[in-house]
Amino acid sequence: MEAVDLTAEQRAIIEADASDLAVSAGAGSGKTRVLVERYVQLLRECSIPQIAAITFTEAAAAEMRDRVRREVMSDPALEQHRALLDEAAIGTVHSLGLRLLREHPVEAGLDPAAAVLADDEAELLRRAACIEAIDAAAEVGGERTRALLGLGVYHAGLQLPRMVAQRDAVGAAFAAMGAYSADWPSYVRATLEAHYEPRQTAIRGQAEEIAWQIRRDAGNVTERLAEVAGAVLQPLTAAREAREWGDFAALLAEARSQTNLQSGGNAPAAVNVKGAMKELRELDDDAGKLPAWNEHDEPALEVLAGLRALFEDSVRRYEAAKQAQNALDYLDLELGAVDLLRDHPAVAAAVRGRFLHLMVDESQDINPVQAELIELIAGGNGDGARPALFLVGDARQSIYRFRGADVHRFPAQQALV
Repeated sequence: MEAVDLTAEQRAIIEADASDLAVSAGAGSGKTRVLVERYVQLLRECSIPQIAAITFTEAAAAEMRDRVRREVMSDPALEQHRALLDEAAIGTVHSLGLRLLREHPVEAGLDPAAAVLADDEAELLRRAACIEAIDAAAEVGGERTRALLGLGVYHAGLQLPRMVAQRDAVGAAFAAMGAYSADWPSYVRATLEAHYEPRQTAIRGQAEEIAWQIRRDAGNVTERLAEVAGAVLQPLTAAREAREWGDFAALLAEARSQTNLQSGGNAPAAVNVKGAMKELRELDDDAGKLPAWNEHDEPALEVLAGLRALFEDSVRRYEAAKQAQNALDYLDLELGAVDLLRDHPAVAAAVRGRFLHLMVDESQDINPVQAELIELIAGGNGDGARPALFLVGDARQSIYRFRGADVHRFPAQQALV
């Protein structure tokens, strides 16, 4: 690839010193090209075994390996690296996990003969395990049967395999809720309130601002518009005193219902009042997207207790099926690598010392387990060498949220650099 084809900004990124670097760029901006060129540039200072590059699909990994190979084979200055091209640690995050586990099988407790299930193979096992759990629940009765009746067998069959695929996160969420379903309403309610409170507070503040705007100009508009303004202000004023979000949202909706006025004149005051009413309608739309605790929630949690039991039985059956085949899925590789580095400081130190550079493509698609693995390798613990971290991503472009990827992880990873 000719350097003349690169923009000045791309060239600066590629030639930056060996410190940590995070690059945020949109689709079509040449992120993969920069990643490859950066990798090749690093080969002028270190060797292939000292660089690990993570992509998020096998196809992307194959493309990057092919591009790196072409660059190395065509550049006489990189001739010394050609014999090691097949050893390049360029692959998905679970392939890196597998590499680490197989390099340290004793510490990881890994059977070297264990097979790795492809995505479709693992999905078939998960579905079979969940069907067995559903069939068993239908026979034994109790909370699991009530969950099936509440959810419907079809929807349970759809959701359970997805939950088992993300069993670490789902299991942690259930564990955080406590052991007894009687405790769950207060937990769920408190969790919802804590999560949505900042947005709820902002909406309350915007509602007060809208009320102030209407009140300021309502005395200078037509009689009909003033009448409508008064009808809007009455529930908006009451909303200020509403302590519960559900009560506030109901009053906001009532205020919004009074704003359907098609006339009122074009005087500045009228324009201001009608503009404030338009903002009120938009604000009510935003408020409607936030959940509010209501009388239907506690009965729903009774179904959740049975769903938890179904989930746990499905996981047990899935783990037994994998054990019978002496097989691991991708999540096992990621969790196993995290446990290996977290529980064996000497291994973690060796890995951090071995890699001089860790490159991560499509960082916005990182899930929490993968983020922890990357941090264990590149974050270090302040008492030794660690690889320089090179992140490439676009927070607006996450495509793997269905796998548990968290778009908010990209800014969190950027904080590492």
